[in-house]
Amino acid sequence: MARIHFLILGALAAAPPAQDPAPGAAAAAARASIVRHCIECHGAKDPEADLDLERMPFEQDPERLVAVLRQMRDRVAAGEMPPAEKPRPAREDLEAIVGFARERLAALARSRPPAPGRVSMRRLSRAEYARTIRDLFGLDAVPARSFPPDDLVHGFDNQGAAATFSALHLEKLVAAAEWIAEQVVPSEDPDHPPVQRFEAEFMAGEGMHRSGGDSAHLLAAGAIVQGVHVPRAGTYRVRIRACGDQAGDEPVRMALLVQGRRVRVFEVPETPAQPGIRSVDLPLREGRNRIAIDFVNDLYQPKHPDPRQRDRNLYVDWLEVVGPVDRREPPQGSAWLRAADPGTGAARTRAAPIVRALASRAWRRPATESEVAALAALVADAAAAGDPFPRAVQLAVVAVLVSPHFLFKAEPGATEGVPGQSVALDDYQLATRLAYFLWSSMPDDALLELAAQGRLARRGAGGADALRASAERMLADARAQALASEFAGQWLEIRNVADAAPDPLRFPEFSAELRRDLATETELFFAAILREDRPVQDLLDADFSFWNERLARHYGVGGVVGEEFRRVTVPDRRRGGILGHGSVLVLTSNAARTSPVRRGKWILENLLDQAPPPPPPGNDSLRGEEEVRDARTLRARMAAHRARPECAGCHVRMDALGFALENFDAVGRWRDRDGAGAIDASGELPGGRRIDGVGELKELLRADRSFVHCVARKLFTYAIGRAPLAADHLALENAVDALPARPSLRHLILAIVDLDAFRSRAVAR
Repeated sequence: MARIHFLILGALAAAPPAQDPAPGAAAAAARASIVRHCIECHGAKDPEADLDLERMPFEQDPERLVAVLRQMRDRVAAGEMPPAEKPRPAREDLEAIVGFARERLAALARSRPPAPGRVSMRRLSRAEYARTIRDLFGLDAVPARSFPPDDLVHGFDNQGAAATFSALHLEKLVAAAEWIAEQVVPSEDPDHPPVQRFEAEFMAGEGMHRSGGDSAHLLAAGAIVQGVHVPRAGTYRVRIRACGDQAGDEPVRMALLVQGRRVRVFEVPETPAQPGIRSVDLPLREGRNRIAIDFVNDLYQPKHPDPRQRDRNLYVDWLEVVGPVDRREPPQGSAWLRAADPGTGAARTRAAPIVRALASRAWRRPATESEVAALAALVADAAAAGDPFPRAVQLAVVAVLVSPHFLFKAEPGATEGVPGQSVALDDYQLATRLAYFLWSSMPDDALLELAAQGRLARRGAGGADALRASAERMLADARAQALASEFAGQWLEIRNVADAAPDPLRFPEFSAELRRDLATETELFFAAILREDRPVQDLLDADFSFWNERLARHYGVGGVVGEEFRRVTVPDRRRGGILGHGSVLVLTSNAARTSPVRRGKWILENLLDQAPPPPPPGNDSLRGEEEVRDARTLRARMAAHRARPECAGCHVRMDALGFALENFDAVGRWRDRDGAGAIDASGELPGGRRIDGVGELKELLRADRSFVHCVARKLFTYAIGRAPLAADHLALENAVDALPARPSLRHLILAIVDLDAFRSRAVAR
């Protein structure tokens, strides 16, 4: 037992004495409390959770040291330790342990130099790719959805560890780059459009037809059909050379059909001696189009006295599809690329300023002379091989967009210096980090201009520096909406609502449109909390939300009309805040009924950053919940589950939090009864505190500083691309504790931007 002093106090006393004074009465009280209440389970002999408070050499493992202290502080403060089956310590014993852990963490933060950690090179996620192309060229319809799905690490798809790259990625990225190149540097010449000709005798036939010589003969009601592939949606000229055997009182008629729809009927009065050409301009969709020529007015009267009037037939010689013939203007957002074109000169000379502007903007830093020369040579070689200059420039666009300099948020020089040493990011690297944090997109001109001036990496007095000022400006920009759709969508798991599948027999009114409405409400709500600089606790409880008529009707509220979302004052505060949002309630339910376990687990993971460990083998309480049809049976089954010693530690808190939301059904509607019984939304937390319903749950979470720290850690992970290390936890907690008691999202974001972990990196070993 004497080793406790060495372990918990002696190991932490490694800090300089001036910064970390010798332990006093408070530390002695904490030590005594740990001996009385912790060592029985966490001693040297078979320690619970592999946590040996007697022999663990913390002084050699700072990561483990900080993790243990944080766990000690959080779990004891939450009442989870000691476990429920153990005697409850006196309040002063618990306060001594929690206070000791807080003091030691603060001392570590003061004594240990910040270590920024390493961030793996991060590939642009699908969303980041689409937003970057939009801001780079003004293109919205980017085929990023065809890319392989992004992996999630630490709950986000923008992490360095999630940057997988496969042959399929490369194939899709090349195809997307080629499509983008054609949009921004059109190579079409509407005055000399390409022509596709199809000889009619080789086209597929339907009905009475045969091939005769150089044409298709339609002798009765029938058609010939051709599949035609076109490179893009646009206007095309369809031409048909045809003639006919004329009979009766009207000329031969043929119909032109596209995708089975009749678009034009032509009269064909010409005879086989002199065929005629019919032409029409019409829209075709990108890809394969089914074009048919139909003989629509067959006539056969074999007994007519004039042999020339006995049979009317259609002969088709060929079908041509010309185009596109419409002139397509490049997007306005790519005007900067056209402005870089001098318009004259040899291909290499003319290409140089174009590719310099292209690569420098797309790669988010100035292109080097050797890079410009290589790209200009690519254009020159293509032009020398006969490609028109626009087509040659397209090759350079493709090369730039499939380069790692574009696809990855690279930080060159990550291996230069002493391994493990902290090195400041340069201005362009900082610009990229900040832009993808706040906008999920590339830096804008203002940010790149500051980088060019060398001002972003320069810290100012009192924190008044260009990087922080840029963050303030960018948060006020409409592009900060990306924090709602990308950060909040992943943090709160709202993206998963798209895959939610409530039982259609029990919830027949749950539609695809309603599913989208649920996610939209949460995104708009988060964006408003950010934009209006409201306290982050307002995410949990607010008097407003955003509804359209369908969503309001789903919630049982009238007075909202139309498809458009609008800000509404919620008539009942139990609905205000994300805990009353149908998006959260649906994704934390089973298909047929609610799941207090899922809901409690979601709160612990996403709102308190205190994810419970995986259940022991064979003790997964999530299985079987679908079979429970009434609330009383579910509560009884879960009480039996908590009675198992191996399950009680986690479920006491998790179940109480989940049951507080039980008045909301599996699709987020309010209810007072479940089957024949009244809803019981009460529960008892570790330590004996009882909560009853969503209102008391909100009060509990709003008062818990763990929620603010959780949001900060989630933002940190999203911003930097990796989970916090021990030093990050210390620096981040100190930064958050220095903020007002009710900080806004802006406060948290700026605190992260100020951290060394955001502005620096460690040299790779």
